[in-house]
Amino acid sequence: MEIGEHLTNHTPPAGAPSANTPPSSTDNFKTATPLFDVGIPLGLSKQTLSVWAKTNLADPSDPSYLQLWQHLEDTAATASHVWDDFLPDHVKEILAEDLGGMNEARATLLFLCGVHDAGKASPAFEMMNQRCATRTQHTGLTIEYDFPGVENRSRIRHELVGYHDLCDWLTIRAIACPGISSQNDAPTPTTGTSRQVRPTLPALGLANIVGGHHGTSISDDQRLLLRDSAGARLAGLPRESVPSDWQQCRFELFDWMAAANGIDAISPTWPQRPIPKRSQTLLTATVIICDWIASNAWYFPLNTSRQDETVFDADARAALAWRELGIPAPWRAPHAPGSASDATSPDSVRTTYDLLFAERFQIPNATLHPAQRAAVEAADSMAEPGLMILEANMGEGKTEAALLAAERLADRFHLGGVYYALPTQATVNAMFTRFTDWIEQLPADNRPAFASIFLAHGKRDLNDEFAALRTRRYGDGTSADTAFNEVNEFNDDYELRWNMDHANSDGRSGSRLNGHSDTRRHALSAVVNPWLSGRKRGNLSDFVVGTIDQVLMAALRSKHVVLRHLALAGKVVVLDEVHANTAYMNVFMERVLSWLAYYETPVIMLSATLPQQRRLAYLQAYEAGRRALRSERQYALDHTCGCDRNESTDGIATSSDGERRHSSRARSRFRRERDAATAAQIPVTASPPSPDARSPYDLRYPLISLSGGDTDTPRYITPEPSGRSSRVTVRYCDDSDESLTSLLRTQLADGGCAIVIRDTVARAQHAYQLIRRELAEELGADVTLAHSRFLAFDRAQIDRDLVHRFGPDGADRPHCAIVVATQVAEQSLDVDFDLMVTDVAPIDLILQRAGRLHRHRRGEGERPERLRSPQLFITGIAEWKDDAAPEFSTGVATVYHRHLLLRSLATLEISPDTEQVIDIPAVIPELVQHTYGNNPIGPESWQDVMRSAAADWTDQQDRKQSIAQRFRILDPSSSPCDLDNWLGRDPLDDPDGRSDDARQARAAVRDSDENVEVIVLQRTSDGLQLPAWGDFRSDDPLPNGMGMPSDNQIRDILSCTISLSRYSAGCSLDAFIRGAELRCTGSDAASRLWMDWQRVPEIAGQLLLPLDADGRVSIDIDEYPKGEGTTGTRRKTVRRTITYRYTPEVGWQAIRDE
Repeated sequence: MEIGEHLTNHTPPAGAPSANTPPSSTDNFKTATPLFDVGIPLGLSKQTLSVWAKTNLADPSDPSYLQLWQHLEDTAATASHVWDDFLPDHVKEILAEDLGGMNEARATLLFLCGVHDAGKASPAFEMMNQRCATRTQHTGLTIEYDFPGVENRSRIRHELVGYHDLCDWLTIRAIACPGISSQNDAPTPTTGTSRQVRPTLPALGLANIVGGHHGTSISDDQRLLLRDSAGARLAGLPRESVPSDWQQCRFELFDWMAAANGIDAISPTWPQRPIPKRSQTLLTATVIICDWIASNAWYFPLNTSRQDETVFDADARAALAWRELGIPAPWRAPHAPGSASDATSPDSVRTTYDLLFAERFQIPNATLHPAQRAAVEAADSMAEPGLMILEANMGEGKTEAALLAAERLADRFHLGGVYYALPTQATVNAMFTRFTDWIEQLPADNRPAFASIFLAHGKRDLNDEFAALRTRRYGDGTSADTAFNEVNEFNDDYELRWNMDHANSDGRSGSRLNGHSDTRRHALSAVVNPWLSGRKRGNLSDFVVGTIDQVLMAALRSKHVVLRHLALAGKVVVLDEVHANTAYMNVFMERVLSWLAYYETPVIMLSATLPQQRRLAYLQAYEAGRRALRSERQYALDHTCGCDRNESTDGIATSSDGERRHSSRARSRFRRERDAATAAQIPVTASPPSPDARSPYDLRYPLISLSGGDTDTPRYITPEPSGRSSRVTVRYCDDSDESLTSLLRTQLADGGCAIVIRDTVARAQHAYQLIRRELAEELGADVTLAHSRFLAFDRAQIDRDLVHRFGPDGADRPHCAIVVATQVAEQSLDVDFDLMVTDVAPIDLILQRAGRLHRHRRGEGERPERLRSPQLFITGIAEWKDDAAPEFSTGVATVYHRHLLLRSLATLEISPDTEQVIDIPAVIPELVQHTYGNNPIGPESWQDVMRSAAADWTDQQDRKQSIAQRFRILDPSSSPCDLDNWLGRDPLDDPDGRSDDARQARAAVRDSDENVEVIVLQRTSDGLQLPAWGDFRSDDPLPNGMGMPSDNQIRDILSCTISLSRYSAGCSLDAFIRGAELRCTGSDAASRLWMDWQRVPEIAGQLLLPLDADGRVSIDIDEYPKGEGTTGTRRKTVRRTITYRYTPEVGWQAIRDE
């Protein structure tokens, strides 16, 4: 069909209102250059205009609807705002480079948004609403409801139909021009096309975007569905060589949108070049965002009558919706402060970087440590986006260095934010305040400006600061989140009932400053935008602090993974404490690094104790992504169709800012020239020589490693040490109770603050109860227990109390105190102790724990005489043998592999008769590299056991890595410009969901035991109440009769959660869940009340464990006996009762069978 057959211009009355919206509400929201005329498009046929797209399925009697052409206009008009006011410059520059220019990239996005749902013009979709379909049938389009195979209607999804026909339309468009032919090496032709030709590579790339706009990819199995006669019939595909009426409608929509969005004006043979995979993923994610916004009936109301179609104004609707969404414009980093490498302040001592450091972190007269300065200088002289790995001592200020470096990288490469990832929720919560404080010191030019922020972990709503940021009230007292839930109720039902369309996005305008008045000038303010705080969208905020899992999920073969790619591609990514990654996690980490390099996204990794082979693996993974990008660029040029214009992207306009009027290639040349002198001043080596020629390891420290720039060879910078050091005496301590109490009694005789770190919660609980019983009164010691099996609100209170008493300020530091903790003390708490007793662990973790010894400077006399030098005692060894390897205590070797424990002890060279004094940080590289290296170490009597343990360790790591690889997305170097089937037949569920499948997807990026979350309340005679000892927001009792909990009470209830594994449950997790579900559905008053509260969305589906007056709850567990039965034998479950006890002092305990 020629576009000229149907497309004509018409001029509707100026200022005509959009559907269901008064004219006065839309007149002020016209775009400068409207994409669409007001009213019904005269260029579309009656058949195409008759196709419907949206209804209110929650209420079948509701006649509201939206036609397909209206939804496509809405989405394309929304795309103009997303492109202009949301996407970071870096993302737009990627698309411009890959698609031939900035105008071409913008037009491509608008076109794709304008045709993304074209596949709804098919019998399979239209038959879902017979009332609307009747109008379609009256125009002559055939919809059959009864024929063999019609029961497979739900499998012929509209994105599959759209993918098929867009591929055909683009291929026909290309080969219709002289000299253009399909690619000889393209995949086999799509079956059922109007012309049996090979699809062009550009056609396949754009079709993949339409096919992926529901978060998956078109699989080979789906394509086969259209070869079946019933499938082709449901899709409205032609039975002859000419297009069917349905296909004619879809082609007509493509023609219409190509003209409306300027595609025809760009080139009659558009697209001319294959679309690189990175642009396919970024465009797919952007189309999803635009579709979600335009599908929200709160902003884009449905028609109440056909009259609404005649005054329909998509541009005005999109402009009004965008204003109400209130999404801040993308952040742009402040420009470079000048030639900071040699610029000095008036005192001729502090450089510009020092002044910047003092300003950003509010530390008067601060001076950067050498490693900090080198990191910022390296970032500010990078010619290309790259990977920087900063290794420096604990407490050396790596966080501040990373944020300053991220600011410089964002300015140089036009990134729109920073993503800061840490290992645990506790470390993330601790960072969130520091992160927001830094953001609010960033300059904002000549006017107040806002930047969106997000806390990316599952417990974010329990973080007081984040909760305060996201709370916004309207005049009627309704919160933004409540408005979202009310608006979206029928949208979720739409997806559930039809399994054909996604749930509409939610969002409501508004934001709130982080406790600051809006009278502040010229500084950035962090805000939580409601739309960006919804499920699957939070990571798209400008600034994100989240767990490392959120980053690893970008390599997970899961639904909507493209949104994570867009979220990361436009930011500087900072990965802290990377030594905490396991071998299993590193399978995903390395794949993520390759993709980030492929997106030209700069990455900063931080660690104090990184093994050398890990450092090299990270650098190699990033370099692999850079090679993939270079290779695919060349491939795209080699396979460009009939291109008759300059392939260079120099001169692409990226924004109104003059400095941003360069393409990435032009910027690179400029930076190479500008930075040549600066880079020459930085002491860089191209390879990692060892100071000791006899050592196979690189023992330099601190160390900055950089990806290779124009080469594949990493570069290294060796800053001078800061001069901060600590001489720690390391001794062995027997693992008996008597030895522990005797040690503490002696060392704390004159007071002091000690920490005892255990590798398991059970060992920590035992040690706490022992110390309380034996030493608390005798020493006058304040004894505290900290571990992960406390209720969320108790855990938060314990952490706050520890930082208050033992943190940097330490105003209320006790005279004598003993803290018993698990691994939570390794990373999450900025605390300082005089003495440490720790279970044996891998050497890097021992060093991390030792970083809590004498961490902060104390005044004269603040530490007891005998503890004025830091002392570290290693325990957790059940038996030390003179003629054989040591045996580890119960529980210790189940947490850490024996191989690492033995090598750690061997490098420390301690024994019952031998102590060592180690100099931290000087000894860190030697201890870490020897522990994780392959050279033989340790006494001769240990060697047989160590060799066996090493072989078992290697086998275990190989098995785990093999499992992880099954869940990992493809490497960016595979299949140039082709994302066909990249998520496979059955991708994992979106990890941000609430289903069991989503929980399993979240667990797929870690090899730790799976957990289940439960809510713990107190059972009373009337029903349920919050734990009596808690300090909650609401003073009112929970409603135990009529009514639902208030918003504050819901948040209080959610703060009573605890995550349990099979160890803390005392049985298999599946058996525990079955027992807890039966407990929730019992006939007692508490269970009935809980089932009633399931109407509250935040509580729905949660498990409840109600404690009695003694803090106990019992569950009947049905389990298969271990080792019983044989293959083919039906086994019977055995029921037993497990009683659990919770106290705010000790936490959660499982009491075995009663």
